[in-house]
Amino acid sequence: YYVIAISGLPGMMLQNVPPERLKQASSIRISKSESIAVADVKFSAGRPQAELFLLFPRRRPITLEDKEVEVIAGLGAMEVRKKFRLKDMVFEGKLEL
Repeated sequence: YYVIAISGLPGMMLQNVPPERLKQASSIRISKSESIAVADVKFSAGRPQAELFLLFPRRRPITLEDKEVEVIAGLGAMEVRKKFRLKDMVFEGKLEL
């Protein structure tokens, strides 16, 4: 899996959003027409902050040629988006995801 962790969320936020809704509203966007859907959602609902873990299947490899990916997490009324430049994730000449 590709695992994306989102930390520092208000603990009560995750308790009010069903996991199935998180799965439907979250993805990794590789291009305008291609994305990877969430396979599973895990979270630790601590107080006052919680962590959300989005697990994406590695059915479609992400490569340097993709240049950039965007993670989208739908958290009920709020949406978190973050773009990642893949060239910033190269270690010893290899893309490390």
